[in-house]
Amino acid sequence: MTVRELCDALLEYAKDPETADKEIEIPVVGGIGYSDAIGVAGVMPGFDWDTGRIFLYSKRPIRKV
Repeated sequence: MTVRELCDALLEYAKDPETADKEIEIPVVGGIGYSDAIGVAGVMPGFDWDTGRIFLYSKRPIRKV
């Protein structure tokens, strides 16, 4: 997903009073019932080896398994 695609999608949700003030979350797979999710803490561009990339940062660590 590009920055433009993300902005376009978020602008659509921002127009709807039902979703405009909802927290953005990343779903965590593997649970049963209510979906566990991790909130997004921020967004920053990469630097050094990651120049040219945009990262979303989570409120809790996400580990690669």
